[in-house]
Amino acid sequence: MRTSISGTLSDLELTRFFVAITLILLFSHVFGYLFYRFKLPRVIGEILGGILLGPTALGHFMPEVYAWIFAAFETEGKLISLISYLGLTLLMFISGFEIQKSLDREDKQIILVLAFGSTIVPFLAGLMAPFIYNFKPYIGEKNNELALQLVIAIATSVTSVPVISKIFIDLKIISTRFAKIVLSTAVIHDIVLWIALAIATGLVTSEKLSILSITNTVLAT
Repeated sequence: MRTSISGTLSDLELTRFFVAITLILLFSHVFGYLFYRFKLPRVIGEILGGILLGPTALGHFMPEVYAWIFAAFETEGKLISLISYLGLTLLMFISGFEIQKSLDREDKQIILVLAFGSTIVPFLAGLMAPFIYNFKPYIGEKNNELALQLVIAIATSVTSVPVISKIFIDLKIISTRFAKIVLSTAVIHDIVLWIALAIATGLVTSEKLSILSITNTVLAT
């Protein structure tokens, strides 16, 4: 069989890869449009399309079809992930590019209050959760209770800057003051949670916690 891409992929493998990309685009656009028609956020429909096409639905009920599409060759998953990261980077760039106004003093005060409330309150609730519900079965082989508490706190506090950005873009309000304040708050929120995640990761690894290791984790993510 004739090969392509420097002889590493066969024509069939390359075809299956493009089928996967086509289906991803098709499902995201179709379900996004359906949600848009029902006056719902388009991004929720796009996420639903991904769930239906992913291992949760298609992979569970039709594993052979899922494998044929998304496991055409060993590194197909990594290649699709690379494309998704590129799309995510472009989305974040567009979001930042559209927000051209600088923050004034009043905006900064609002952002700090919102960041505090949206981060600290759910984070503390997450820290208290293990005292109410038994999470011991999920503690892992390192048996580090503090790391488990931090992960649960992060899970209860986490937000998604890309999803928020996509909603604002779809609603055509990305350039408004409201969007600027919300996105700035979400960015601060994410930085705090990434620092917490770096600490939790350091607690269960042999790596010694330091300002440098925490900074590297935040910058890498």
